[in-house]
Amino acid sequence: MVKDTDARAVLKGERVDYWLGVGAKPSDNVKVLIKKYGSSGTHLEQQKQALEKLRPKRRPTVQHTAMADEQADDSAHEDAADSAELEQPAQAE
Repeated sequence: MVKDTDARAVLKGERVDYWLGVGAKPSDNVKVLIKKYGSSGTHLEQQKQALEKLRPKRRPTVQHTAMADEQADDSAHEDAADSAELEQPAQAE
């Protein structure tokens, strides 16, 4: 579904090199992909640029991340308090 063809296939170069090193035989179509996007591929720069275009423009700031962490901590404390209340035995009168 990605329009830019250079962003469609992302290969793990180390793994490709390993498997080729131990004797794997890629098909003709895979050979083309390895030639373009392998560890020493001919389209690596174009791929890098295409992937940068796909990344979200807005990244969370440190302040937003810290606020999310605080909210997560608060909910964790509330959950722990709720479970502690449930674990207390009922007192006989």
